[in-house]
Amino acid sequence: MVLTTSVVATVVSITASFCSDILKHRYGFICLGFTVSMIGYALLLNSKHVSVAVRYFALFLVTSGGYITQPTTLIWINNNMGGHYKRSVSSAMMVGLGNAGGIVASNVFITSQGPLYPTGYGTSLGLFAMTVIVSTVLVLGMRAENHKRDRGERDHRLAEPDADNLGDDHPSFRFTY
Repeated sequence: MVLTTSVVATVVSITASFCSDILKHRYGFICLGFTVSMIGYALLLNSKHVSVAVRYFALFLVTSGGYITQPTTLIWINNNMGGHYKRSVSSAMMVGLGNAGGIVASNVFITSQGPLYPTGYGTSLGLFAMTVIVSTVLVLGMRAENHKRDRGERDHRLAEPDADNLGDDHPSFRFTY
């Protein structure tokens, strides 16, 4: 029986989604997905020095990591947006910006560099590493904001005229990780 990367990635994605929901935690799964993909890209960058089987395995890692990360980031942004308008706009922006990856890919996977594609794999690896760093900074910022709300530093917002419609600005709203 031949397994395709999409079948394996789908099973991994569904499993990660269930675990993420049970644990009520997204950041760790996002980092896990990016790490899995980064290992795959690192293997592909060293294609000259690894067997065909290892390169094939690397494709499973890259695809599975992406299938873990994409839905989890979409849910994470929805968890941290208050109000249905803000949630819908942020979801649309997330999907739109994610689709811009095709523009990047068409310019970094240079045909003349095939089949090794060092620029494409290196760029993908670098962007994934940058995303882990940015996600970490985001979590640290959300933690700091939650601590400020716990200490009552955002309670002054309740005195504003539109206090009943603050959404994620409401002092009782907590960001999730």
